[in-house]
Amino acid sequence: MSLLNYIGFTAHVHFFQYNDYLHPVEIAISNVYSEKTFGTCVDAPYCSSTYRDADKNNYLSTSVHKVKFPHSRMGSLPLDQAEIFLKSHYLWLDPGRGQSLAVRGLSQKLFFHALGFRVVDVETDMFQRDCTSLFNYRQ
Repeated sequence: MSLLNYIGFTAHVHFFQYNDYLHPVEIAISNVYSEKTFGTCVDAPYCSSTYRDADKNNYLSTSVHKVKFPHSRMGSLPLDQAEIFLKSHYLWLDPGRGQSLAVRGLSQKLFFHALGFRVVDVETDMFQRDCTSLFNYRQ
């Protein structure tokens, strides 16, 4: 059965690099069927940027996600409370179905997988599996 049958949500997270580690600054999840979206900005008062982080963050800000850098670091929730917020809203929109989140990119997949979600990466998981079976079908 195709991975597409299990996808019920899309998700993304915007990262900035602090002390050589990626830290989430904005997280959002959207239900594919109801089009309801929930998200939060993550508070990062303890994060400080070094000179090595500046180039990476400027690139992320201008080329990847367009979130202004330096970020205000004044999100609405700390990371642990943001995790609880996301899981509770996910369970509210997906009562027991266990639908997967579709994300784009390995860093996104690893982040949401670490939070305990079932995750499908559009770039690696879906493209390789579904398109390979499609190409085999056409031959």
